[in-house]
Amino acid sequence: MATIKLSKQQWEFIGTKTGWLQAEAKKKKKKKKWNPNPWAVCTESVGRDNKEKYERCVMDVKEKQK
Repeated sequence: MATIKLSKQQWEFIGTKTGWLQAEAKKKKKKKKWNPNPWAVCTESVGRDNKEKYERCVMDVKEKQK
């Protein structure tokens, strides 16, 4: 068996042609920070009738964002 030695540039060239390198780049881009509006989330899920529950929900969403 013969082994083939490739440089890093050659590996990257092969990777861009076959698409696996582009797929890896897309995976890295998909990671987004979760940053919704806590008041909108809680208004939709809890409603504004129960003030205590609404405030707890807002504080919980703000904690999860950190």
